[in-house]
Amino acid sequence: AGADAATQKSALQKAETLAAELAAGKDFAELAKASSADAGTRAAGGDLGWIEAGIMEPAFEQALLALKPGEVSAPVRTEQGYHLILLREVKPAATKSFEEVRAQLETEFAQEQHNEKLADLQDKLFTVADQANGTLEPLAKAIGGTVQTTPLFSQDVGFGIAMFPEIRAAAFSLEVKTDGLSSEPIEVSKDRMVVIRLAQHKPATPRAFDAVKPEVHALLLSERQQKANREAADAALKRLLGGETLEAIAASLGATVSEGKAVGRQGLNQDRQLLAEVFKMPRPQAGGTIHGLAEVAGKKFALLELQAVHDADPKALDAAAQTAVRDQLRQDLSALESAALRKALRARTKIEVNEDRL
Repeated sequence: AGADAATQKSALQKAETLAAELAAGKDFAELAKASSADAGTRAAGGDLGWIEAGIMEPAFEQALLALKPGEVSAPVRTEQGYHLILLREVKPAATKSFEEVRAQLETEFAQEQHNEKLADLQDKLFTVADQANGTLEPLAKAIGGTVQTTPLFSQDVGFGIAMFPEIRAAAFSLEVKTDGLSSEPIEVSKDRMVVIRLAQHKPATPRAFDAVKPEVHALLLSERQQKANREAADAALKRLLGGETLEAIAASLGATVSEGKAVGRQGLNQDRQLLAEVFKMPRPQAGGTIHGLAEVAGKKFALLELQAVHDADPKALDAAAQTAVRDQLRQDLSALESAALRKALRARTKIEVNEDRL
């Protein structure tokens, strides 16, 4: 929908051409496989599965509801572009019995009760915090809580209650750190709220070299080890690209070979960095392989051998799962567009950074 007028006109013309082919008797699924721009449904012939009311965009849903089984819509424009919609079948929604939804209703009721109690507690905390003068004792007494004092912590690291980023952010806020006020109630879990107040502030000071010497020594050793690991990994990759097998290279290095079959992008028990590198690799030709290198957890490296790529089957997902995937793709696309816009704006806009305000 964000395309220019020429692109939109071209997309509409393409949709009208396909509509004409369908009217002439062409098969909807075959045309979708050959011409659809939706990678998520193209392989399935454009099949979206069962769709519930309220899931699709209003324009799409309005056109769909106007069809009878077997009919194809005129081109329909949505945020994703133009669509041709074929209604295959209509299935009335089934009403569940009370016993079928009883557990869900009880859970929802309990959650509502919990939310109401939490809201009441938050209101009470706000009221008492306004009346308290320099201490948290009245708040603790009002709600039956306790006052605790944490060890000193920084903006980046803390222990106990200070392990929560929200707590650290509030502690270093202007109101708490500079003005000496109590914070607003901070929800750190679904049934736990905290109000904090400054007890002591100690400005950061440079540490003596003798105090940090062990840490510096460990850091230098780690960097040297990482460099050595990288050099060894690059040499191993060179051997792999030169024709040696993974098994032979692993045996010479005292490493092991692990095989992953049909691993998905969200594969369980798989190193996230390794998966990210695998899905960046190009698709191998039939009977061929693609090799690569990935840095994994623990500052280690893994040689990669990609033997095949199997496309996902959209028909294997139910309507809810397909909708979730489409929503995620829309979010990813939106994030990419936002990043591209920021990059373009920065490229043509003069930006001055006031260092003394950072």
